[in-house]
Amino acid sequence: MEISLRDDSVLLEEAVAVGYGTTSRKNLTTAIATVKTENIAKSANSNVSQLLMGKAAGLRANISSPQPGGNVDISIRGGGTPIYIVDGIMMPGGSLEVGNGSIETPSSINRAGLAGLNPGDIESVEVLKDASAAIYGINAANGVILITTKKGAEGSPRVTLETSYSFVRNYKYLEPLTTTEYMNFANVFSKESYLLNHDMRPYGPNSYDGGWSPV
Repeated sequence: MEISLRDDSVLLEEAVAVGYGTTSRKNLTTAIATVKTENIAKSANSNVSQLLMGKAAGLRANISSPQPGGNVDISIRGGGTPIYIVDGIMMPGGSLEVGNGSIETPSSINRAGLAGLNPGDIESVEVLKDASAAIYGINAANGVILITTKKGAEGSPRVTLETSYSFVRNYKYLEPLTTTEYMNFANVFSKESYLLNHDMRPYGPNSYDGGWSPV
């Protein structure tokens, strides 16, 4: 007699990565925020730091460099810089480029940590906010950001293409003032400033004393 057993997978609970393992969502007693995979795919961001902006409660992101792939200061609950764990390996929070930036990149470029990690390669992101980060030691005092990347799977080859584009349009130059217009505006501004500084109407209770003279 030959008996074959067939898998019958049913998703009952949401699993969350905590430290070096996983646990079910209902068993959590600590603060952990999860960035959904479907939200990662829809984000048109060039680095991981920009991807996390507005995606998790208690996580604050300030853009300190507007350059492509520029630095974004990440903090959890107002703390310092958290540590990044990518597939179980602690990554530096600063730029991944070697050297002081004077050779590989100009010194004026402020690159973000993990700027070389493609957001499209990320499977999930977990933000450990409090005691759940204790297993990582004193370095985790400011929280931990766990990043799990996608792995290969059995089956036929599958190719996914994601593209995005943007454009910049310069506005037309404003018409410059003529000499007479400039003089008139300068006089108006000068008189209004005089009235404001001396609490004269309409900026204050005093009447105009006639002490202003045109520029």
